[in-house]
Amino acid sequence: MNKNTPTTTTTTTAATAATTTTINNNNNNHNNNDVCVSENGDKLTNCWPRDWLAADQSDLRILSVDYDTQLTHWMSNNRFERKTLKEQSLLLLDSLVRAGVGARPFVLVGHSMGGLIAKQMLIEANERNYKDFVDNISGLVFFSVPHKGSSLATYSRSASYILHPTDEILQLVEGSGLLEDMHNKFTQLVVSRQIKLLSFTEGEVTNLPFKMKAKIVSEVSSDPGLGEFYIMKDLNHINICKPASKKSQIYIRTREFIRSCAYKDKAI
Repeated sequence: MNKNTPTTTTTTTAATAATTTTINNNNNNHNNNDVCVSENGDKLTNCWPRDWLAADQSDLRILSVDYDTQLTHWMSNNRFERKTLKEQSLLLLDSLVRAGVGARPFVLVGHSMGGLIAKQMLIEANERNYKDFVDNISGLVFFSVPHKGSSLATYSRSASYILHPTDEILQLVEGSGLLEDMHNKFTQLVVSRQIKLLSFTEGEVTNLPFKMKAKIVSEVSSDPGLGEFYIMKDLNHINICKPASKKSQIYIRTREFIRSCAYKDKAI
């Protein structure tokens, strides 16, 4: 199956209240999926939205889409096939629309660059007059999304002769005009459409290739300036999107946020 084709992880009926779409990094450098978590210490799930949200909210339709990204070209098998944020977002937007996303209220959930792709998708949908998609998006959940860029990307550019950073990473440098323009357009849409936001960010450093450690996305960069914003002091960039159990504050807040989006007054 094409990695950009959404996979439905919960079967639904015409009475479905809302769609939740998770946008996941298809990068296996950390030997984990972005949503690999444990419950009660021994019960594992590699997709908590599917296994937990679907059980707690049976009238949700849950989709998952993957995108590729790497820190450097040294890690990539497709050096000349990398895509920009805009190209990635257009591919995923087309896939989601073909899967019926936008026919009813929906929530987008994105980790790191996945959140930027979600933002760009909304902008592209608005500019291309995908009316149902724009009218029915109820909320977005962000996990450590670098709205204002990443210090790691800035470092990668400075050390380009060693790291040979990919084009996607170079777009994430701090102070990026591309990210600033994206965020301004996104903010206008969120305010005018009254779209709800929930954001979490990392409080711990992350182990990286080449024996580096860094806080990949700062608190300043990950705060979109709108909606709810939480700093998770004990979590890093990798496990910020992996709630340890259903009792996790990340899981509880995400679940309640999605419920509030599914049943808001905007037509179901």
